[in-house]
Amino acid sequence: SPDLVTTQQEYLLALETLEKVKGGQNEVTIRGAESLVEASKRRLLLWGISEKQIEELTRRKKTNTHMTIYAPLGGTVIHKNALEGKYVKEGENLYKISDLSNLWMLADIYEYEMAWVKNGQKVEITTPAYPGEKFEGKIAFIDPYLSQKTRSVKVRVDVPNPRLRLKPGMYVNALIRSSIDEGVHGPGKVIYTCSMHPEVISDKPGECPICGMFLVKKELASSGSVLAVYKYAVLDTGVRKLVYVEKEKGIYEPTVVEIGSEAVALVNGQKRRFYVLKAGLSEGMRVVSQANFLIDSQSQLTGQAGAAYGGALTEKEKEKAPPSKHIH
Repeated sequence: SPDLVTTQQEYLLALETLEKVKGGQNEVTIRGAESLVEASKRRLLLWGISEKQIEELTRRKKTNTHMTIYAPLGGTVIHKNALEGKYVKEGENLYKISDLSNLWMLADIYEYEMAWVKNGQKVEITTPAYPGEKFEGKIAFIDPYLSQKTRSVKVRVDVPNPRLRLKPGMYVNALIRSSIDEGVHGPGKVIYTCSMHPEVISDKPGECPICGMFLVKKELASSGSVLAVYKYAVLDTGVRKLVYVEKEKGIYEPTVVEIGSEAVALVNGQKRRFYVLKAGLSEGMRVVSQANFLIDSQSQLTGQAGAAYGGALTEKEKEKAPPSKHIH
């Protein structure tokens, strides 16, 4: 480039001027010559000339019409525009270089999951290309806009890739572990109960007062866990949320519950959807998770579950109505 040759000549001329005025007594002139050298050197650096090449130019004191241009960073060439013998214009991109040792992973987070996702959270990443292997990343950016078509938001995750095993464009699965603040937290203690009569609960080991069997030790959920109920166990009446609880074998009773956010948890390696429980149930209760609509419809036909729906019966009928149960 003629401009690059001119910049080299300006630098060499500035060096020559500095050498001439160094022996003088005028400090202003010397500082001016030094400033001119520094300015010329900065122009060479802006051209992409390295410090080592500038040192070689200073030593040889001769301009170069052919120079090697070094990339400003190391990486992998992902696109090449330059061809041998091609005339290159100023500002034209010759190569695209990417540092693949640190990748971006883009994940789609559904609208109901947005409350669980925050910047800085760790993400566990798996891919069919490497079965059984896990990669870790960290959420760096959450898109401020929601897609109207997919009802999801894009999340960018920074993923270290030192061995370059992950490739751009690969499909991966992401697991984001999030702590839950709402709901009923586990007591984090140990109780003793009878295997034949689960309603018998004691804080100490001993015998069941009903059958005389020794009580079995049972560890309750830790204080860091949250009580949850299977999503499809909850019936939404439009007024309240109901769960059918097993009171005795074959006898089920509707119980009003207060639920929180929806979450996905791994149960025996499979993803299951749950609601966080705020009130209505306690740990260890057996609830109907399938065919609860059938039980509910049968209860309504017998008129025994009407009171649970608030408005199905008049006030007088509610007083006369028997407790809401379904006997199977």
